[in-house]
Amino acid sequence: MKYWRYALLTFGFLFQYIMPIIIFGMVIPYTHGELESGLTGAGIVALAIVILIVAGKLKEVLKDQPRCWVRALILSLFPVAIWCVLGIGLDKVAAFFLTLIDYWWFALTFIIIGRIFFIVEETLNGSK
Repeated sequence: MKYWRYALLTFGFLFQYIMPIIIFGMVIPYTHGELESGLTGAGIVALAIVILIVAGKLKEVLKDQPRCWVRALILSLFPVAIWCVLGIGLDKVAAFFLTLIDYWWFALTFIIIGRIFFIVEETLNGSK
């Protein structure tokens, strides 16, 4: 009966937490593809969510364990892992914003050119 309990808990965890993340990956890709390797921004967010979920569940289990240096070491890994994942995510977000800023100033050129055409049109039609 104990094995059924573990099986049901495992399936509950998989279907409640992991499957929605996997399905979301079918809509927005988590990796760049064959030509460029690595995680996309959505992939990093999904990885962070998985790490937070697993870490939370593992911390619940570890709270019931007797205090020892192994328990303390494992509990110390959680904040380090979270800071690492967030640091990587912030690097990706910073790269995205730098790209967005480049686009913004490039697009501004076309906005100005478009406004020049509107000014010329109004000048030509306003003088009639």
